Amino acid sequence: MDQSGLQYVVRFYPQVRELHLLERGEIDLGLPLAKLAERDRYAVFTSPLFVARLHVFTGEHIDVHGDLSSYTLTVLRASASARLAASRKAGYVEVASWLQALDLARLGRFDGALIPAPIVSDLGEDQLCGMRRIDFGSIPVSIYVSKKKVTTMNASLAN
Repeated sequence: MDQSGLQYVVRFYPQVRELHLLERGEIDLGLPLAKLAERDRYAVFTSPLFVARLHVFTGEHIDVHGDLSSYTLTVLRASASARLAASRKAGYVEVASWLQALDLARLGRFDGALIPAPIVSDLGEDQLCGMRRIDFGSIPVSIYVSKKKVTTMNASLAN
């Protein structure tokens, strides 16, 4: 952004709101976001900044390499975690926050919470309460640029 010469302001939004604003063209970029086909309609995914590992936090043993169709995980609403859970045949319920996902799994209402490793690093041991951490897979994460602004940004970077 500094190289583009464009003026910018950083704002923090819940992910669902960020996606709605990006889709309506009310913000120019959103990050960090994982690549999902439905987002490609209104924004361009840049080269991945990093690959995020996802972990299932659970109080029970889940063989994530076996049949997951009997398990239901909590995932953040509108996140790539839902797509990853579905691709592995696990059931899932979307919730409003990562903490809510963990709380519901810890209370035993669901089999586990599917959470990206970067989010986990911000959580304290008291929030994890001895839950098992099981590696579930990975997703590419980067910036989505509104299709309404991508030409302007590319031109600025070319100068």
